[in-house]
Formats: sequence, structure tokens, C-alpha cells
Amino acid sequence: MNRDRRIAIIGAGPAGLSAAWYLQQRGYRNVVVLEREKRVGGKCYSVTAGGNCFDLGAFTITWGYRYTRELAKAVGMPLIRQPERKVFDISEGWIGSIRAGLLRKYCLSTLLTTSLRYLAVLYRHRRWLKVPGFAGVQQYPEFTQPFSQWARARKLDALVDMFRLPVKDMGYGSLDDIPTVYILKYLHFWNFVTLLLYTAGMRSWPKRVRFGFERLWVAVALPLNVQTGIQIKAIRRHTEGVRVEVADEVRPREYDAIIITCAPNQLAAVMDYTDQEKGLFGKIRTTRYCTTLGQVTGMPAQIFNATDDDPKEDYLPGHPWEMLRAWPDNNHATFYSMLDDDNAGAEAINHIKTDLAKLFGASLDKVVEQREWAYFPHVSRDDMEAGYFDQLESLQGQSHCYYSGSLLAFETVENVVAYSRALVDQHFPAQH
Repeated sequence: MNRDRRIAIIGAGPAGLSAAWYLQQRGYRNVVVLEREKRVGGKCYSVTAGGNCFDLGAFTITWGYRYTRELAKAVGMPLIRQPERKVFDISEGWIGSIRAGLLRKYCLSTLLTTSLRYLAVLYRHRRWLKVPGFAGVQQYPEFTQPFSQWARARKLDALVDMFRLPVKDMGYGSLDDIPTVYILKYLHFWNFVTLLLYTAGMRSWPKRVRFGFERLWVAVALPLNVQTGIQIKAIRRHTEGVRVEVADEVRPREYDAIIITCAPNQLAAVMDYTDQEKGLFGKIRTTRYCTTLGQVTGMPAQIFNATDDDPKEDYLPGHPWEMLRAWPDNNHATFYSMLDDDNAGAEAINHIKTDLAKLFGASLDKVVEQREWAYFPHVSRDDMEAGYFDQLESLQGQSHCYYSGSLLAFETVENVVAYSRALVDQHFPAQH
């Protein structure tokens, strides 16, 4: 291998841009990132309203975001503390701190004991959990169980309520369905410690990017060769490399290798996938997640998350699970909602209006922007147990093709950055 090796990265989200960054750090000088959209950042999407930045995608950075924090420091992107976070019970109109919400159901000793026992699980499996990705998960059948089932079988019932906010509110689905391994990879040691410290009243972490999470990736992209608005017509692999046909270009582009960082099924119409690849990528699932930015009157400048405590009132799809008024002197707020087949963006707006009025006597005066995401690419528990991720990892390097992104790593910025770094370390030796 030499540093003139031609590498194309498909997708300019955190996975693709970090892969290009690490390749450049290793001496590769002929790397290009191809992005379909006319912007970079992927699900890190920031807009400006009233003079401030608002994130309509990812916005949280914990102490556990080691590599993301390193990138932010390298490009001079400042991090600031988030507003105070509270929880609410829509059925009762109750609002309080995360700690107060948990103490409504559990005594303090139960919460402490449960936390220590969870930390013990993380410690016991630390060697496997610290490796990015899910290869070998089928060797741990207890980790493919639904998380609520796994927790209750170990008398860790409190974890279901402790994790509802970072799991269900953040768009990963029901704790009665999501495989335990996703939780362990997401709420690993430092993320869990951040949650504990915040619940105890220490608010130094988590943080957010001062000028919006997307701006961090814009800064990362500046020294890289990133091409946006690229419409790929075909990707054909051959003995010597990979041929990429781009709309409005007469001659195809030739590369020695490509790294796919978007969800692989998004390229099904243009790429020469084998039957094995088609079978694997046809099993990918996503959730519908919607973010809404609007002008409000009467809403406090804080973060509010649903507790979903009352099974009779089950907090329905379309309602805002998280409401965030990020800036005290700005009357805009962001609302995060999970959708299903019966709830579209318009229904989400109606639910936002209803819940604002019930909780705060507040109003949504104007919708500025709404964005729906095909979020959290994942596979079923049965597919995990059948060795899905080992099969996926076996594709790395075949026919000059590599894969990164949230399907392989879990849908957080830090997970995909860590996976891209590990992929580069393993398959692309440093060049001198």
C-alpha cells in the first residue's frame, strides 16, 4: 500500500468525515468524500434562528465522547454546558428533576445498588464491550434478549426507568424490544457515570457544541476533499478496484477502495451487491424520528423529557418525548418525537401544542422547520443470534469495499467515530 492509494468514502456524516480525517492523519493523500446532500454532517443538522444555533439532530456530548471531543478540540470548536434537564409526567402534569422522578418510584438505596450492579456488568465484560461494533454478540445470548427482560431477570428493574430517558426519548425504541447489547454499547461506563453524576446534581456534563453540532463537522471537513451534491448512478467493483459513475460526468471515476458509511441499503439501487449482501442489507430496520423547531411563548429555558410512567396513559407516538428551549434570550424551542405509521409531522405539531399547553400553559406560535429521520439502523434479535454482525464484518475488505457507520457501531456520534477510527487502524496501515 502507498499513500497515493485512491479511496472514496460514501457519506459525509460523522462516520465518513472521521474516517477521512484519520486516513489523512495516517498519511493518505488521495481520499475523497462523496456526499449526496449539499451539506455535510449527516444526522448532525444545525439551523440558525433568532441569532442562535439549534440542533435538529444529534446535540449531546458526554465525557465518554473521547474521540468526538478530540476532534472538537483539534478544529477549535467550543463545547458548552446544556440547559438544566427535567422530566415530566404528562398524565399528571408533573415536572421535576430526574432524581425526583426516579425517587417517586424507587428508594435511594435501590437506585444506588442497581447502579453498582450495572457497573459490575460493564466491568465484567469490559474487554469485549470496549471493541467498537457487535462482532461476536451471538456468543452472549443474554445480550440479545430485550433489555427490560434482561434487567428484570437480574432484579435490576430500576434500570428500565433509569434508562427510559436516554433510550426511548432519544429515538431507539421500546426497552421491551431493544436488544440488551445496544444498551450496553450505548450506556457504557463513562456514559453511565455521566448519567449518574447528572442525576446526583453535578451538571458539568453532558455538553453541546456552542455553534451547533453540524458546524463541528463543517470544520472537520475543511482540510479534507469533500464533494457534496454528488448523485451516484452506479458502483461497480472489479479486480483492480471500484468504478463509480456520477451523474453529469462522462467518464466513471476509478478508486482503489471505497468505504461505505451510509446505511448500506440506501445504495441498493446503484451498487452491485452480491446475493449475500442483499440478504444482509435487506434486514436493516429504522425508526421514524421527527424534530421540530418552532417559536414558543411561555416555555421555560430548560430541557424536558417524558417519564412515560403511567401504562394507562402510555405516552403515544407523535408526542414530543423531549422539549428543549436552548437559549434563555431566544424564544425558539426544539421538539423531538417518535412517529409510527399513524402519526406524521402534522400530528406531531398538534401534540406539541397540546402538551405545551398542559405542562406550562405555553403555546407554539410558529413552526420554523421540521425534519424526519430514518433513524437508528439496526437488526432484530433473531438476526443477531444468527451471527448477523459476524457475517457483516466478514465483508470488510472484500472486493475493495469497507463499511462503517451506525449500523455497525450504534447510532451515536461517538460510536460511529470510534468505529471509523478502528476500521482505519485495522485495514489502512500508516503511510510515511
